[in-house]
Amino acid sequence: MIEYLFEINKMSLAIELAALFILATIHFLTSRHSRIFTAFPLVVSLMCATSLLHIGIEFASRMLWSSESTLALGSAIWYLGFALTDFLFVVATVLACRKYNLKRDSLSVFILIAFFIMGFIQVARYCDRYIIQMNALGDFYTYSILILNLMTTVGTSLFALKFLAIALFIKNSKGVQATKGAL
Repeated sequence: MIEYLFEINKMSLAIELAALFILATIHFLTSRHSRIFTAFPLVVSLMCATSLLHIGIEFASRMLWSSESTLALGSAIWYLGFALTDFLFVVATVLACRKYNLKRDSLSVFILIAFFIMGFIQVARYCDRYIIQMNALGDFYTYSILILNLMTTVGTSLFALKFLAIALFIKNSKGVQATKGAL
């Protein structure tokens, strides 16, 4: 059973690292071309930080799962750690948006809702598995977290491509206008 959990962790770690790479690349590209002050670059930055925290939680849980005596602690760190970081991501983003008066675009709002839902699902799964001991949410937990993570990563990537295309188009059209004026 433990070996199966490690295989899932390797797969989720690979997905998490790939998403982190994509997010870091998107952040680098959008921050260089951004003249629009929306929450999107902030959301991407905080998603990168959250991904790093998730990797740390995953490694800590994995180490604790190797011993029967620390299995429950590892599971608590897994579910509640992910929930805590997801909720902190949402709160930090909302507070920063208010402080810096950033407009929340539709994707940023979707990402905040998705992270809030993922945090809630993590808490519900922990209660289902360890407090109530029904283990009824296993499949729902597995697929809903995976789908929400994929939706946020794909949505962020597509939005960033649109964002970059618009920024580059504006930059190029200004260059063309300046060249026409010089002739």
